[in-house]
Amino acid sequence: MLPQLSRLHQSLGGGVVPAGALYISPHQSMKWLALHDAWSPARKSSQVGSIYESAFLELERAIGDQPWTLTSLGCGGGQKEEQCLRILRRQPDAALLVDISPSLAMVSRDRVSSTCEAHAGVIDLEAMTESPDWCRRLFAENKSGEEETRPRRVLFFLGMLPNMPVATAWNLLRLWTKPGDLVLVSANLASETEIESGLPGILPQYDNVETREWVGAFFDLHGIFGVAEELDCSVETVSVLGADLARIQFHWTPTQDRSIQLPGMESLEWEAGQRITAFQSLRLTPSAVESLGKTADLSLRFQQVDPSGQEGVFLFERHG
Repeated sequence: MLPQLSRLHQSLGGGVVPAGALYISPHQSMKWLALHDAWSPARKSSQVGSIYESAFLELERAIGDQPWTLTSLGCGGGQKEEQCLRILRRQPDAALLVDISPSLAMVSRDRVSSTCEAHAGVIDLEAMTESPDWCRRLFAENKSGEEETRPRRVLFFLGMLPNMPVATAWNLLRLWTKPGDLVLVSANLASETEIESGLPGILPQYDNVETREWVGAFFDLHGIFGVAEELDCSVETVSVLGADLARIQFHWTPTQDRSIQLPGMESLEWEAGQRITAFQSLRLTPSAVESLGKTADLSLRFQQVDPSGQEGVFLFERHG
């Protein structure tokens, strides 16, 4: 397993900005929060908000009277975690809010700390597939994975599926869960008709000033300015488990040679005309989410899709 900087260096050397690199600094986190406030369907549509409320109530039924803990992987700003804990009558014994961004992890922790014992964790989830020792200790697990009457564990994986590589995301959920764990997943969706037509009703959520400024903030951080205005947005069809899905991408093509210097690493050189993949987001279908869950030994208990068909919430349970 490569350390985070080595993985970043390797990815950038191949002309791809990994998703996690878009969130790390406080400036990037602020840009992402501004984008989320401006364009997230969960923030803009009461109908989308209602599907999360339905999912949280189903989660409450699944937990019943058992003690439980919450681990949110990729917690972002923590709004949905806060919404969930406002709805559920029984609060978790403890909550762990995990993100690659220290700023977002702390914001999320602060949001839920008034309702339960809350902790912030900074983890590069693409690199740290198995839960680290400190996470096991927090939830009374020993290194071998055995535990003494631990509370039922609930994992949130909200907003993570679009940007992480498909195999990485579901392998992570398989490795972080044990039989009996509940996993709440959200996904950006698109119908087969929308996919075939190139997502005309969805693209405005991406091809906008806020998204460009957020993605461009990565390049600003490394001394390459003006990229936001030069990003090219496109849609391609990709096959996942035999299903045709859509992936939205932003590419940047430098007009002159550019270099990036990471701490302790050799300088990276991008040649003029080299196409750099700056951002990717996958739109799934409900059937694809259920099929991918099975690859992680997760059985679907509940799903809710908003009337537009563009966002869905899925509650899984880990078996065997």
